[in-house]
Amino acid sequence: AFVTNGAISDMFLHENRLGIISGENVTLSEAGQFFNFFRTTVIDLLDTAPIEVVGSSNSVNALRHAIPFNGNLLLFADNAQFMLGSGKEGLSPKNVSMRQVGTYECDPDCKPITLGTSVFFGYPRGEKGGLREMVVPDVEATDLKAFDISEHVPSYIDTPFRMLASMPQENLIIGVCKNRPLGNQFSSDSY
Repeated sequence: AFVTNGAISDMFLHENRLGIISGENVTLSEAGQFFNFFRTTVIDLLDTAPIEVVGSSNSVNALRHAIPFNGNLLLFADNAQFMLGSGKEGLSPKNVSMRQVGTYECDPDCKPITLGTSVFFGYPRGEKGGLREMVVPDVEATDLKAFDISEHVPSYIDTPFRMLASMPQENLIIGVCKNRPLGNQFSSDSY
């Protein structure tokens, strides 16, 4: 898929495969061969063969971000979330599935992050921004819940996020807003 339309929105590693997101498609390389996206034999479908899958939904969902997390691969579109998996077996073209597990708005410019047992993602709230926490219970989950953890301060975050980062030692999420320049944001006399 990324060969035909040329728009790659994200790249990732998952279960010893290089993955590329392009439009609604997820393409994974041959297992252990990160740069081979073509089958080595047409007679048999090997478990190690490359994988290409499209999420099924009632609407068109161009995928933006992929987050390998807790044995799952969460895929984020602007208004939907998908989970790519194979159940308890290893990922192969014979058992791969991609199902929609959420319909939450996600900022297309800000990649979600993980912290502990949750995935955090920004979303636009008009001209302001918000932050959601998605709990991922297990591979078999059919509907994931995302909680608005910025709901009590609806106008505190000036603009949607440009970037999120986590500090696991402090159980802390750090966000940089789109209207803030990256780089040194403190003067020399600030502590």
